[in-house]
Amino acid sequence: MKMTNLICIIFNGFKRLFLLVLIFSNSLIFANEKSESKFGFIVKMGIDCWSKARRYGNYQLAGNPWNQDRWDFDNVNDGNVGMSFSIDIPFIMNNKYSQMGLGYTYNVPRSIKNQNGNFNFMPIYFLAKFQIPFDNIIPFIVGHLGYNFVFSGDNNFIDNNHIKNNSFSGQGYVGFGTGLLISRIQIEILYTYDKGNYDLSWGIYEGWGVLLYQKIAISIGYYFEI
Repeated sequence: MKMTNLICIIFNGFKRLFLLVLIFSNSLIFANEKSESKFGFIVKMGIDCWSKARRYGNYQLAGNPWNQDRWDFDNVNDGNVGMSFSIDIPFIMNNKYSQMGLGYTYNVPRSIKNQNGNFNFMPIYFLAKFQIPFDNIIPFIVGHLGYNFVFSGDNNFIDNNHIKNNSFSGQGYVGFGTGLLISRIQIEILYTYDKGNYDLSWGIYEGWGVLLYQKIAISIGYYFEI
């Protein structure tokens, strides 16, 4: 993927996120004013401490409506270490023990062990956080539910997996984890699950494939209050 295209994708992701934020903020302004709640956002950098990729699907003769000469595949491999950058925008309501909001993650392109090529996901998600404040230390648990608006791979990944060009399609995203907010510094450990689909083409065979990518990442972030 060219750097200019990558920059455009990241910019469009943040643009979509902030459009959603505006919609949510308009609906929450009245409640926030009454409860004198604060608004802020958290910028995070994460590194994977475990990841696993499952690729499954099937091939069959092109144009064969009876599914003859069809075979399935299902491969599971460990992933290499990857990095990610995220922004979480919680809306603190009149309940100091819970937050709701939106988030966006850019996963730096990563690879599967013993495989050529890199791929990445970019999800936008809703988040719900439950916390117990103790002075300057706030432990919390958090959940994410969203959608990968971008799922892509480089040429090596496309060739190695026999993927038709431009057939990537992002699917669901789920995450949950726990962490600590110490003053304005947040430390978080998060499990995430990304899904993406693609079409396959290999000689006279065609088919479809799915990539399920799981990871556990540790991140450090900073809370900016507005």
